[in-house]
Amino acid sequence: MAKKMKINVSTTYRNIEKLKQLNILEREGSDKFGLWKINTQN
Repeated sequence: MAKKMKINVSTTYRNIEKLKQLNILEREGSDKFGLWKINTQN
């Protein structure tokens, strides 16, 4: 994802953490087989 967006890997991790804290992004399932869920409701 970082390469595609042309940003640093650490920036990608930081942005994901911020989205998780805002309950916009959440992980469903295991680390290996799980999926990311994007919450569209406020």
